[in-house]
Amino acid sequence: MILFLNKILWIIATFLIILVSIFYSFKLHFIQFNIKKFINVFNRKYLDVLTFSLAGRIGIGSIAGVALAIFVGGPGTIFWIWVITLFVAILAYVETELSLKYRKKYNNFYVGGPSYYIKNGLKNNSLAIIYSILIILCYTVGFSSIQSNTITYVMNNGHILFSIMLSLITFLSIIKGIKRILKITEKIVPLMILLYLILTIYILIVNSTQILNIIKMIINSAFNFNSIRAGFLSTFFIGLQRGIFSNEAGLGTGAIASSIVEDKNNQGFIQILGVYITSLIICTSSAIFILTSNINFTGLNDINGIEIMSLAFLYHFGSLGQIFLSLF
Repeated sequence: MILFLNKILWIIATFLIILVSIFYSFKLHFIQFNIKKFINVFNRKYLDVLTFSLAGRIGIGSIAGVALAIFVGGPGTIFWIWVITLFVAILAYVETELSLKYRKKYNNFYVGGPSYYIKNGLKNNSLAIIYSILIILCYTVGFSSIQSNTITYVMNNGHILFSIMLSLITFLSIIKGIKRILKITEKIVPLMILLYLILTIYILIVNSTQILNIIKMIINSAFNFNSIRAGFLSTFFIGLQRGIFSNEAGLGTGAIASSIVEDKNNQGFIQILGVYITSLIICTSSAIFILTSNINFTGLNDINGIEIMSLAFLYHFGSLGQIFLSLF
């Protein structure tokens, strides 16, 4: 019953998110595709906000989530992750601009997010309270549980040193509030993304003869109409769901992150860029690790995403794979 209800809720949520994304895409003249608007975003002064946003977006959904999507829906899910990203990115822009418009300043710090623009924009305090409760539960019960499970698996198969490092970094990040968090993410996140990309490039070079076959595999799987129920529809919906889950566009977390900044300029485009980096680059890199490995999905049962990714890293990097995966 719970699984059935979960599927129904996902279908409804996915439909609404797509509908709203298309509406705002037309209303704002597909601003998420306007490359000229992104030129000003590549500025050193925006790095802390971008990395802070990426720290929240990149993680379970873009690594373990992609692995699980491929396991359940096939390689074609990656194609639909790309497609949905191009549309839902507009939601990151909209929620950020609304957050900046209706944010408040307390004790020399700005605070904002969906709860503020729901309360002050829609004039609906009850809905703002409901959102606040749901987002707190979502992170403390939902996302934290998934992240804890993933981290526990990696650490159990890795080294105690990384457990200590993770605890220390977490402590240093939160001990002095948001300014310390911004400084730490500004240094750590770019290095993590760079390392992930270097590993991806290495895999592409080593497996250069497979690249065309992988692209064909993704496209063919994405449009597998031979079995509408078990083929195309499964791949389609799982791809859309994982795309939404991986970049968190529309959830409001990016808007909360942007609301703390003094400079309101280009914040919407910073969040769009964060969505693109997460889904189009990190998720694609995760897919490359898996699709170039020798994992036999037909022999796997009751397995989660991080286990699949662990097998892929083990295949490509041997004993170093567990260390690399621990870093992410």
